Amino acid sequence: MPDLLLSDSTANVTPHLNARTDRASWVARLLMALASLLAAVADASGSEIPLDLWYVQSSIRSDAVQEATRHFRERVCALGGPGPAELGLREPALKIAVVDSSDSASFAGFSDSQRDECYLLEADSPRELRIRAITALGAVHGISDLETRLRVKSGKVRLAFPEWRENGTLKLLEKPAIATRGEYLNIGYDLPGITPHQWNSLRWQQYIDRLILARLNHWYFFLWIDAQSMFPGSRLSQRPGNRHLHEGLREAIRYAHRRGMKVTFMISPTMLPKDLWDAHPEWKADIVYAREGFACVCPNAPGAWEKMKAVWRSEMEWFRDADAVQIWFYDPGGCWCEKRGCKPHQAENLARQFREFGSMFRGLNPSAEIEYNLWPLPLWESEMKVKVREDLSKRVQAMFPNELNSLTAVGTPEGFPAPIPDFERRLGMRGSVFLFPTNPETSYVFPTPHLQYLRRSMQTVQRLGMDACFGHRLEAGTRYVGTFLMGHWMWNPGLPTDPAVRRFADWQTADENSGKQFAEAITVLDELTDKGIRPELGRKLEALMVDLWPHLPTACRDELEYWPAVASALRVIADSNEVEAQKLDAFAVHFAKALGTCKTFAPLLPRASGLFRGYRASLKSGWEKQIF
Repeated sequence: MPDLLLSDSTANVTPHLNARTDRASWVARLLMALASLLAAVADASGSEIPLDLWYVQSSIRSDAVQEATRHFRERVCALGGPGPAELGLREPALKIAVVDSSDSASFAGFSDSQRDECYLLEADSPRELRIRAITALGAVHGISDLETRLRVKSGKVRLAFPEWRENGTLKLLEKPAIATRGEYLNIGYDLPGITPHQWNSLRWQQYIDRLILARLNHWYFFLWIDAQSMFPGSRLSQRPGNRHLHEGLREAIRYAHRRGMKVTFMISPTMLPKDLWDAHPEWKADIVYAREGFACVCPNAPGAWEKMKAVWRSEMEWFRDADAVQIWFYDPGGCWCEKRGCKPHQAENLARQFREFGSMFRGLNPSAEIEYNLWPLPLWESEMKVKVREDLSKRVQAMFPNELNSLTAVGTPEGFPAPIPDFERRLGMRGSVFLFPTNPETSYVFPTPHLQYLRRSMQTVQRLGMDACFGHRLEAGTRYVGTFLMGHWMWNPGLPTDPAVRRFADWQTADENSGKQFAEAITVLDELTDKGIRPELGRKLEALMVDLWPHLPTACRDELEYWPAVASALRVIADSNEVEAQKLDAFAVHFAKALGTCKTFAPLLPRASGLFRGYRASLKSGWEKQIF
């Protein structure tokens, strides 16, 4: 945009000779400046603001705001845009002002949790865009919102606000519907590049960054301690990969804090390293999981309780910086035997685990909150004909009578196989619910949007008035579309599906036209995933991705690297839909070739034939009939 502050460059020229020329030049320059300004205003009112010369100023000082600003800058540059301009430039520039608005009437009537994270985006002109927020986290969400609005048009980077085009105002007010919004990373089966076992520091940071861009505020993680502990008394625990994983997790907790996010460390007290469990058959729990080889112990067996405490104290030392510990009573409690009094005293046994292991973690981190998960208590109550839940919750209430607001009970929004924690909320605790859209046992690695499930679940969570909600994820490297959409519906459960998908697609492609096509591909993927795969859906998905790919900026192709392979692999499965089992080998070969076209899935090639048959069986019936 031309400089509106005109210089006096003709002052030393003879006035009589140059007056007419000077006036003409001055008028021409003024008209050009006005034309540029009017064009920019038209862009803004038409939903776009150019980032030719820009900078960010914030009156909210925090590491989290600085990190969000750095990531915004890096994304602009990755898309081919300029870095921030130097302050004090005479020419007009876009100023992104992050403003402390603690007393703003715009946020009147919000709940405390909403005030903690709300933000207002507004523009008076194409030269100034404001992010008004009450807290640093609200400012982070506002800056992250801008990052997902970056678009490339005619080689220039711009900020897109399609809502302005629709509602005619240059303001957007955002507040979350659910206070605590998170993702639960289940660190179970090792799928190279897709699960976090081999991630380096940069990859962990990228994962946390993506949670921030989904506007989540909490990260949960669970380690399968039977194989992945660091307990000195276990030979199995001394594998080098375990140390690498623990060090990465510890660093990820610190980075999450720097970005403004809280962390919960999930534990199952009755689970031990498998070599210790195998060495003590007298500890093995009387439960189906133990009979199938899962290393869960009876906490009342002689010597088992002391070993449980030693193992988990060792683990807690690694992750003492986490903000909360969540107790999972391994399906539940590890044992239902009658010879040691487990079955008739189940509530007492679980309450003991909650008190002892919650207090153990607080001994390392006195400010930590304590949570407990009721998964899958109703199933076992029905199976064993023993009532546990209400007795357990009342015991927990009695243990911590003066700090119930720092205790959280976790169930599910459907009420099965874990209850809705409404009873616990009436006792004074916080209520949280856990979404289970991913079944880790299937090792299914392709993206799963779950459009209807996620939107419907968030509407249920809002209606129930739950304080927290988090969704399960194992294959974090490839299922981000579900994470992003889950986060957006946690802010606005009423947001229609189409605009929610377009927010993701437009951001990931940095272009409205490409975004429209990618959104269609996501919708097709969702249908074939949830309802069951059909040949025409597989072919349509592949055709959409093939046509889309050449039009994407390099930065976008890097982030979506695995999507064409997904489309090709699913097309192969779709084409095999009606083929007899003895004729599937040729399709398995083509499936492997599709996996081998991208670096994300290339490590799965040795297992390609088995994955093809397993995925095919799952997709024939669809996710709505069996979670995968």
